[in-house]
Amino acid sequence: MRRMLRCLVFGLAAAAVTAADLAADVNLNFYPLSGRWLDKDLWDPVETQYAFGGTVDFGESGWPIHIALGLHGSASVEEYDSGLLDEITAAVSELSFGVAKVWETKGSARPFLSGGMSFVTATYEIDSVFAGAADDDDDSIGAWIEGGVYWRLAPHFNLGLYGRTMGGSEITLFGVEGDADYWQFGPMIGWSWPPRK
Repeated sequence: MRRMLRCLVFGLAAAAVTAADLAADVNLNFYPLSGRWLDKDLWDPVETQYAFGGTVDFGESGWPIHIALGLHGSASVEEYDSGLLDEITAAVSELSFGVAKVWETKGSARPFLSGGMSFVTATYEIDSVFAGAADDDDDSIGAWIEGGVYWRLAPHFNLGLYGRTMGGSEITLFGVEGDADYWQFGPMIGWSWPPRK
């Protein structure tokens, strides 16, 4: 989990710096505190997860759409005080590519819509009292859509709300077929270049 968070921060920072050098219009948005809901059939009892991540979109000034790159992840831990199970841990990580459209209104509001493809990795670990830990993981590709609105509160600083969903993934864990499809929503904070009023 910590390794994934470090990769997220460094990856988005590198993408933002590179994008700022190559493009005239850049938006970097972080999602620090989001809820994510997965399919209960495969993920129970850890289908409700804490999600975090970020997306950078960039393009030349005047482009109708931007290129979008993102790193996202979620995790959940279920602990048991009695019985044969000690702990269940699950996580989903995602590297996404796509396009984004941000509409500039006369005011400070900036509605946006983006979407594309994601490379997904799902892990599930069961820690039992007598048998120890057993884990499984699987990879897949899915399609994502994201939308929301943020407000330009300062020349570079944004604050807003977003929703995101992914579908089309196929995941098998411990011989059970399912998916890593989800929907999530929460607040977002961001920075944009160049500065705008």
